[in-house]
Amino acid sequence: MGRLRSLPRTVGELDAESLSQIMGRRVTSVSVIGADAGTSSRARLALTGDGVPVSMFVKMPAETVATRLMGELGRLAQTEVLFYRELSAQLTGLPAAYGSAHGDAHNRQACERDLLAVYRQALAAGGGPDLDPDELWLRYRQGSLYAYVAPLITAGMGGMQAESIAMEGVKRGVAALTDLETVAALKQSLP
Repeated sequence: MGRLRSLPRTVGELDAESLSQIMGRRVTSVSVIGADAGTSSRARLALTGDGVPVSMFVKMPAETVATRLMGELGRLAQTEVLFYRELSAQLTGLPAAYGSAHGDAHNRQACERDLLAVYRQALAAGGGPDLDPDELWLRYRQGSLYAYVAPLITAGMGGMQAESIAMEGVKRGVAALTDLETVAALKQSLP
């Protein structure tokens, strides 16, 4: 899995070199002021360097495999990165964005079976069931319906996001459904 990652995956992996690359500014030191976790790992960092803020808030992938998997299905990180990269400068009252990065969308296809294997092993090691790999793959494909339903509801409700962003979410959800053959996977569970 590490060979597929070009970006830090944990707050602990954020160092001056990686932040310099992401921010496009020279960072000379980084220290963690505080951190917590939820749908993502979050931290406030103290920085020194050329043209960098004294402190900044960062979000990283969630700590647990299960939470990361759900976040990836919903494309939470990718959506937030696109927001800060493409829209935040046009809005007032938002914190300044000093940099954003997310692995490319093809990473899901390249590593999703590996991620599921890691999840399966971690679940069993933690005392959970030893899931059959084929059954887990089927459930993953079925669960990808969320990647379509969530943006469809957002687009249908209107006013929650710019229409172009909401429709892009629907488009990507449809692509995931097609790629993972989700409809066929769902039909396998029908009597």
